[in-house]
Amino acid sequence: MGVPVVTSRIAPGGVDAEPVTHFLVVDSAEEYSDAILQALDKPTERQRLAVAGRQRMLSNHAWPHSMARLDEIIDRCI
Repeated sequence: MGVPVVTSRIAPGGVDAEPVTHFLVVDSAEEYSDAILQALDKPTERQRLAVAGRQRMLSNHAWPHSMARLDEIIDRCI
């Protein structure tokens, strides 16, 4: 979606992305609010996270990439 992401440690478990580089990880409600307020106060950092996260998802999790990986798995099983 092209928006910065603030998430818990558990939520991105199946996503091939790196904390801080592609999204922010927090553990408590206070950390959530602090991270969100920081993103709102720092437009450059907010934009960096938004772009980095979207690029990572498009390069590693878009349908064509995901389907190619699935094809490889099926080929190995056959």
